[in-house]
Amino acid sequence: MFTLRSLVVVAALLAGLDVAASTLNQSFTNDFNTNEIFFFADDPANLSFGGVGFAGATSAWTVTKNTGSTLVMGGPVAAPAQGLFTVALNYVTQPLSFQWAEVYFSGTQRTLLGAGTLAWNGGWSANGTFTHLGEVTASGVVPLPPSVFMLLSAFGFLPLLRRRAS
Repeated sequence: MFTLRSLVVVAALLAGLDVAASTLNQSFTNDFNTNEIFFFADDPANLSFGGVGFAGATSAWTVTKNTGSTLVMGGPVAAPAQGLFTVALNYVTQPLSFQWAEVYFSGTQRTLLGAGTLAWNGGWSANGTFTHLGEVTASGVVPLPPSVFMLLSAFGFLPLLRRRAS
């Protein structure tokens, strides 16, 4: 027989499980000269982004962020329709939808090239709704080259130098 305590433990364990009922492995291609693509789940309780595979002009790309509800991918610039990537869309029920953005990142600035919403309900539909502009166009961090760190670390040794008597 199950005790109340064992039922509470089982319920607590089940509460932490992923509730995704189905996975749609969908392939996409880029529409613009882009080097970053963003996906934002419209209903994170219904849709989460899983694994991503890259091919074609995006084969050197990587996932830079995947929180389940936000997916950011990037790499070398891919010419229009030359990049191919497959995303696992884990969902509970249909319809499901997410917003997307294609971006050109120059190292200091992101330029939005195209954006909208895709919805799946046994087939794809699209519209121009996009509400994440601030998240996409925020300036990125520009990393300093390693030589700058080496130069700055040399200043730490200056106090150790002996002064010569004249």
